[in-house]
Amino acid sequence: MLIGEIAAAAIVALIVVVAWRQKGSERDTSPPPTPASDADVERLVASGRTIDAIKLHRTLHGTDLKPTKDAVDRIRARQAGGRS
Repeated sequence: MLIGEIAAAAIVALIVVVAWRQKGSERDTSPPPTPASDADVERLVASGRTIDAIKLHRTLHGTDLKPTKDAVDRIRARQAGGRS
């Protein structure tokens, strides 16, 4: 059962990367490196792509929507605080 869950997670991650690359070429932005990281989430927040940041954060950490949105909001607030 665990192997099936791992395989399903790998397939979902692959789909996310492929979709990301397609969106990146449409928006003329470079796709994130594989595997994705929290730094990629921060870059998405900085570029104003909040929904994409939430999706990636959920994929990376396996969290529910509310805690993920709160985490992304904290990143946005931290980045805004750094700009004076």
